[in-house]
Amino acid sequence: MACRNRKIALTTIFVAWVHAQTVADVPIVVAPSGEWNGLDGPWSTFNLGVGKPFQAFQGIPGLNSPAFILPVETELCKLNSCPGRTTFDRNSSSTWQDTGIYSLPLPDFISKTMAIGNATLGALWGKDAVYLGNSARDVPSDIFVILTSLPSFTTGIFGLSAGEVGVSGFTVPSLLTSLRQEAKAIPSLSFSYTAGSVSPQGDSYGSLILGGYDASRFDPSTMISIQMPSSMNNTLFVSVDSISFSGSQAVWKAGATFYIDSTLPQIWLPIEACAVFETTFGLVWNKTAELYLLDDAKHSSLQSSNETVNFTVREGATRTVSYSLPYAAFDLTASNPFGNGTSSRYFPLKRASNPSQYVLGRAFLQETYIVVDYERATFNLSQAYPEGGSTRIIAIPALNNSTSNTTSSNPGSSDGNLDSTAQRSSTLSTGASAGIGVGVAVLVLIAIGFIVAWKKRWGFFRTEQIRQEQGQIEKAELDGNAKPWVEVPAKEKTELPAPKASQEVAGSQAPVPELEGNNVVHELSANHDTH
Repeated sequence: MACRNRKIALTTIFVAWVHAQTVADVPIVVAPSGEWNGLDGPWSTFNLGVGKPFQAFQGIPGLNSPAFILPVETELCKLNSCPGRTTFDRNSSSTWQDTGIYSLPLPDFISKTMAIGNATLGALWGKDAVYLGNSARDVPSDIFVILTSLPSFTTGIFGLSAGEVGVSGFTVPSLLTSLRQEAKAIPSLSFSYTAGSVSPQGDSYGSLILGGYDASRFDPSTMISIQMPSSMNNTLFVSVDSISFSGSQAVWKAGATFYIDSTLPQIWLPIEACAVFETTFGLVWNKTAELYLLDDAKHSSLQSSNETVNFTVREGATRTVSYSLPYAAFDLTASNPFGNGTSSRYFPLKRASNPSQYVLGRAFLQETYIVVDYERATFNLSQAYPEGGSTRIIAIPALNNSTSNTTSSNPGSSDGNLDSTAQRSSTLSTGASAGIGVGVAVLVLIAIGFIVAWKKRWGFFRTEQIRQEQGQIEKAELDGNAKPWVEVPAKEKTELPAPKASQEVAGSQAPVPELEGNNVVHELSANHDTH
């Protein structure tokens, strides 16, 4: 009996030790709600909750947002139906804390786009408990929740930027930073996302992984890796060389820099690029709605032709990759208060007045897959695969923990091996290789030490009773469970110095750090926990 108890104790200690080492290696898979929402979509949404007691919402990730942004009651939506608009009641939450009235943490042109009539651009900031998913997954600390009465803001946004945001003299961690540094719930400050889409071939829900990515949802041969401007500027900039069309010779030679942001549904292009779309698809700009509205005849014609739009994006000096968007990605519906007061088909392009407004919005992310790694200040873009029923979730290790049984944010082929198109980034550094060898050796030595100690009855295992029963002791068995594959970091990045910083909002100024061209920038906290 004593032998059996010690054997159980050994197994318990070993399992607990292994669990303690690997608990943060598991990404959080945020399940889609299974519904399509939004007055300018439809869009695949994710379940989330705010407050105590729990108030349920269906939201969309905001790649560059530092907080939750939720709609509240508005007079316009009281007078006119705003279907699908779920509002937050802060008075019903016992954990809500008012912070003050500030601007939305969005560029001015985005906020003004959402303003309809005499709607105010000011928003109430506060702190509250937030949750992710269908079950009440409690994010460890309260984060900023921003309440807006803009009637066009119908679907909640939950921000995925890293770092902290500050108002009224104090700072609050973002959702991602809270999950990583306080809860140790994700392997690294990283995430992956594709918006999903509705198409005649079948609906494909969105995918959101915090701390990892789904290798079954993208084509690795189309992957490009792009460095963020700096560790203090994590804007997702891409260089678009051209936009072409499958059914015509029309092409727009861009050579322009865009930033990727899921907060906006549309793709914002310069007027000359919009003119190419107008000619190719027969689009007409509606000045009142400020949208390309489609009548039934035009919509049917575009569906029948099913033309594909190709965005050619540059990676470095010599390589470009084209990302294809079928017409289904542009086949959206604008409901009240958008459009002309009624439900209308529209083509999700917007006219940008200057280069700071060049945006590849949510429509672009229906057919592309993005992996963002804040710790290495890099992100990857690939052609998205539709949802196929099976998933392959891979963790992205912390910057100083890239020797674990996970892969870096430069994934290779879907079978775990780097294909020929990614060979340029497939070689491990000498340090990484040595680290892997040392890590494996340490684990092997620990396992051998436990076995030898048990068989030799050293230390904890040495008792008079065991020595008397030595001939009858059962052989020790080790748990054979192991990770089914080892993913190798495809490319290591030099660690970038990141002094501790936070976004600070003073008075009524918007909590958006400034960048040349007024693009959105969010600062990273230097306290990347890698334990």
